[in-house]
Amino acid sequence: MPEPIVLLDLDSAGIDPAQPCPPDFMQFVYDNSQGGYLTLWSHILAEPDGGARIQKWFDEGLTEYHSRTIKIQMAPPTPEKPSGDYVTEVTYPEGSASPPVNVDVPMVHGDATVGGTLTCTMGNWDNVPTSYAYQWQSDGSSVAAAGGNTYTVDPADAGKSISCVVTATNNAGSTEAPPSNAVLISGGATTQTRGPRR
Repeated sequence: MPEPIVLLDLDSAGIDPAQPCPPDFMQFVYDNSQGGYLTLWSHILAEPDGGARIQKWFDEGLTEYHSRTIKIQMAPPTPEKPSGDYVTEVTYPEGSASPPVNVDVPMVHGDATVGGTLTCTMGNWDNVPTSYAYQWQSDGSSVAAAGGNTYTVDPADAGKSISCVVTATNNAGSTEAPPSNAVLISGGATTQTRGPRR
């Protein structure tokens, strides 16, 4: 008996590889690929460069997922998608009925020196987030005008600990994850000890 196929019809899902890959789609793929390969199908696969186009689009969508393990494969490049008793189709949801739930806390990594760049992962979430907001903190205090998942270490951060709080949002609401790990910035001021006055 053939191996079971978990199939996602990109055309029925309204996915357009000519547009940026939606973050909630990547979350959906991640959730459905943990028990085995998730098979992607589209009429584009029947075109000469179709597989490469979809793979490039998919790889670009993975840039925010860092070290996550996602297992996909392409359906055979024929006009007809796989069907039969051993094929299970899954439907890409248009939104979640519940706000995001944090599964794995975001993590900060990178160059922990003045002028260096730190990056914060989004963490792992349930309930298909559609966007993420990043609030950087220095010794627990919010850093004004520091948004996005990267942060350039300021001279004022020397000797302090930098962390990040990620808020995930979907159509049902927003959820703030617990603070990330704290990264100590090198280059703190040294204290000079004076001898007794005479």
